[in-house]
Amino acid sequence: MNIIASRSHGIEKTLSSKVRIRILVFLASNRGTAFSRYKIASATSVSIKEASKHMKILVEANLVKNVGDGVELYSFNGSEDASLLAEFLRRNVDQVINC
Repeated sequence: MNIIASRSHGIEKTLSSKVRIRILVFLASNRGTAFSRYKIASATSVSIKEASKHMKILVEANLVKNVGDGVELYSFNGSEDASLLAEFLRRNVDQVINC
């Protein structure tokens, strides 16, 4: 698998879940603020266990970062890829959520 196909596969896997999209929209809408997985679960209407599972994938994809010191707190990552995605989500939030 070449580098473009490999990267594309990773992006497709990361963005293939509506729950992960909802989490990303929530965090992108609140950039610069860190949230516990409990708050993320509540804001996105999923269980804490489900939120934790999806947060792990988003952290591994470098779209979300764990910023807590002793407590797990998550925020949208400031990386170039994450910033581009945040801008896309901001501009297209209604279409993304309703797909």
